[in-house]
Amino acid sequence: MPKINITQLKQIIKEEIYKINEADEYKDGSKVMKSAADLISAIKTFKETASESSKSYVDIGVLDELIKKLDAIARNSMNYIDASAKPNPAVKKAVFKPTSGG
Repeated sequence: MPKINITQLKQIIKEEIYKINEADEYKDGSKVMKSAADLISAIKTFKETASESSKSYVDIGVLDELIKKLDAIARNSMNYIDASAKPNPAVKKAVFKPTSGG
């Protein structure tokens, strides 16, 4: 079995932590995209199925502008997440202690 030193072990751990954080960012980006797509769908459904009296209370131009903005969010969802805003609970500080007899 190949031996590794502490420096190599630290590098391996850093790389694995990076992979975990990156995966979380993609999950968050996916949630943003899905939320925007769901809102677009709801607005389009309202525009297609709501009664004329219901639509009279809403500025359809505002809804169209909102759809455009949500579409931009969905297409660029990774720009709308802040990975630094929340710590990853899976990542904990590693403490390296020498073991005896090993």
